Amino acid sequence: MDEASESRRLLIATGAVAADAAQLPGLVRELIESASDILVISPILPGRLHWLVSDTDRARYEADERLESV
Repeated sequence: MDEASESRRLLIATGAVAADAAQLPGLVRELIESASDILVISPILPGRLHWLVSDTDRARYEADERLESV
């Protein structure tokens, strides 16, 4: 299989949202542009205390918002 017909998958894990694609590093933009499939995950990022007491509702909401923005 040559490189032109090769399928490229890209998995992006995001902890923040860039306001514009121009804010992304050049290599990241190249990877995104060359990908045939892009999958995005947005992990919940609770603070230590919230994680310890299993209070992750706000972190889950923020992760959903990041994913929706991307």
